[in-house]
Amino acid sequence: MRAIPSASRIVLNWDDVPEDDLWYYQVECKNASGNFVSVAVVYDKRGVELTNLQPETVYTYRVRAIDLLGNVGEVSDEISVTTIDDTTAPVITSLGPVSSRYGNSINLRATIYDNVSAVSEVFQISRDNINWTDIKYFDR
Repeated sequence: MRAIPSASRIVLNWDDVPEDDLWYYQVECKNASGNFVSVAVVYDKRGVELTNLQPETVYTYRVRAIDLLGNVGEVSDEISVTTIDDTTAPVITSLGPVSSRYGNSINLRATIYDNVSAVSEVFQISRDNINWTDIKYFDR
């Protein structure tokens, strides 16, 4: 089995089994208790992209082949893969409202893209572009 990690994804690839009656592959990941749980079922290829993973975390996988009668083949060797550090900064894709005159309140909004997962947003205000004051903090 081979693995290609990123900050929030791992691509696993494995060799084909020589059986004519292969139905699907079951991909399993070891959980915190040390037990393997199914994380993907793959019918038509010899690989899978596992997403929504945490950066700098070790994941251990194995694969099983299941035939048309439901017989489970031998489990593959385990592979331990560490996702890489998240070095890509989040990007603000939209910010509102637009510049204008407002009454007593302004409804702030922002849309953020992050390749892993932004954990918070902070709106700040400055009158001199040097000193900034937090005015609203959002946990995600």
